[in-house]
Amino acid sequence: MTGQVGMTPIILFKMQIQIIFKLILWMRLLSIRNLTLCCFLTPRETLYGKAFDLHTMTEEPIPNSILEKINVNGTILNASNETNGVKGLILTSEDPMLIVSRPILTSYDEGPIQGTLIIGRYYDSTQITRLAQQTHLSIMMKRLDDSTLPEDFQTALSHISEEDPFFVQPLDSKIVAGYTLIRDIFGQPILLLKVEL
Repeated sequence: MTGQVGMTPIILFKMQIQIIFKLILWMRLLSIRNLTLCCFLTPRETLYGKAFDLHTMTEEPIPNSILEKINVNGTILNASNETNGVKGLILTSEDPMLIVSRPILTSYDEGPIQGTLIIGRYYDSTQITRLAQQTHLSIMMKRLDDSTLPEDFQTALSHISEEDPFFVQPLDSKIVAGYTLIRDIFGQPILLLKVEL
């Protein structure tokens, strides 16, 4: 093939990965699954990475705040074996993001691991509303770093502990609220969830 003489296999591999991810991002994956992040990384570099703004329907570079979280302690980036993957929440400056990372393997699902595939989507108020509609419950989620945390959330936070991870209190004669902490992918508490019954 003309134009590819002298290209190393790794360069060709990178080009193929970029084309595949471009197709995935633009054609089906983002529009159907509401994904907002897709990247392929090796321990040394990001081979391909894009974010997608679902409100403006535009492709953007991955925000630095997300890249920093991905690289913290190597938890998300470095799989210790071929079956390892990581899933959970990270807290970004915008909203919490639900992410999944998997090691990149051969087509036979074997090592050596070539890198990491990471996909994610923001878990914002739209997702909470959808969850509330599906469960027919009143659901609220607040960031722990929110300086305007409502009083009932502050009360719940002061009662929740490792030994007792749930707090329940009546709000009036008909409504009871339950609260619990949500931890990020690193095990740190980042959100407080409230469900009313």
